[in-house]
Amino acid sequence: MIQATQIKRGMTIKLNNELYRVFSFQHITPGNWRGMV
Repeated sequence: MIQATQIKRGMTIKLNNELYRVFSFQHITPGNWRGMV
């Protein structure tokens, strides 16, 4: 399984035998909470 921090725009990801293309990606780090993707 790929880590969320390794996902980049333009990548193609295979998940449950389905192909998905990453069009946009946003990583949010709100204050002292954990980061969200």
